[in-house]
Amino acid sequence: MRSLAKYFRDPGRIARKLRWLRIYHGPPREVTVDSWNGRLSFHSRDWFIGKALFVDRAYEREAITNAIGALERGGWIARDARGVLVDIGANIGMITSAVLTRGWFGRAVCIEPTPANVLLLRTNMEQNGLGSRVATIGVALSSRPGELALELSEKNTGDNRLRAPGTPSAGGGAYREDQRPEIRVKVDTLDHALAQAGVAAKDVRLIWMDIQGHEGKCLEGAGATLEAGMPVVTEFWPYGILRSGTTRAGYMTILAAHFTRAYRVLDDQVTPMSIAEVDALFDELHRPNKMAQLIYVKEKR
Repeated sequence: MRSLAKYFRDPGRIARKLRWLRIYHGPPREVTVDSWNGRLSFHSRDWFIGKALFVDRAYEREAITNAIGALERGGWIARDARGVLVDIGANIGMITSAVLTRGWFGRAVCIEPTPANVLLLRTNMEQNGLGSRVATIGVALSSRPGELALELSEKNTGDNRLRAPGTPSAGGGAYREDQRPEIRVKVDTLDHALAQAGVAAKDVRLIWMDIQGHEGKCLEGAGATLEAGMPVVTEFWPYGILRSGTTRAGYMTILAAHFTRAYRVLDDQVTPMSIAEVDALFDELHRPNKMAQLIYVKEKR
């Protein structure tokens, strides 16, 4: 019923969906729309993010507003024109543009390794009047600097994934990752990337992270940054976490070292959890297509 309700609320959605199918199957090109997230350009072959922006005129609106709202109500963040958002796996900038244009923070650091996404990201920041307020860093983040293979998704620009050292390039995977084209990308740690950008950890008010299972590795390389105590909104995807080379026990050890509480973000509510309770989500979300959005916070002692 919920899926039908959105058609009743927005009758034009049907026409946009039909038009999107023609665009998607037509010649590859850049598409620009005005959405809840801002004025955003994306590639016509992006079936996931592009489709959401074109058909729904929004990307993860509920997730963004629910997460920000919960953090505001809990006193973890407040509107701050001097505060910095760090958007890890920024893609084409749909999170940053939504958050900055609504005045939650004054500046952002967008970190994104895919060259095509970086070009669109910079375009999108300019056409939303955010060019001078957003620093873009074209690297991937992990536990140590270096270079890794980035597996490219042909249908979802948000599903490009770092291949962990030792992960075979052949041999399948739930999504046939071995058949994906790949490029080599520079890898850095969050601590070093922010230092190079001249951003002090004390100025970071929120980290928003979605890097397809590599989040545990990123947190490993963010110890100095996390000492400042900012909350982290992150995708939690057990299949991707384990494939990245982070074990279940290792992930939980990282969480316990940096955070004291968690929240699970759903479409209609935000549920508090202890950090220890996150461990059970590995079982609940054990299938490759299951994931959740979590918020990690560090209570002051």
